[in-house]
Amino acid sequence: SHPMGGSPAAPPATVSAPTATRPLSVVLPNLGRTPDERGKSCKQVRNEIFRLLSSGEISIPAFLARIGSDRASYARFMALRGAWNGTHNVVYPAARTFFEARGEEAAREEEAAK
Repeated sequence: SHPMGGSPAAPPATVSAPTATRPLSVVLPNLGRTPDERGKSCKQVRNEIFRLLSSGEISIPAFLARIGSDRASYARFMALRGAWNGTHNVVYPAARTFFEARGEEAAREEEAAK
């Protein structure tokens, strides 16, 4: 009988060691070979976010709601320095997509105005 009551502890489960043959399922961002193939860098996206928020066109909470992110991730992304520091942060692909869609929308409106 177990000293604390109940049934005795179960024997430990067998844990298999990781093997070198097991593939890793890691999806890397498409960093291409040239800047054009890579698209906008993290630094460029941070600059666009800064310009947008500085313009007063949209508030930080409204922007974060639009891109589906939270303030902590946003703060970490914006605090980073360097062209490609931040590819791992959820804000980068979300904001990049936001600005790409915005650019396409502006181009459509400009074309319609002609």
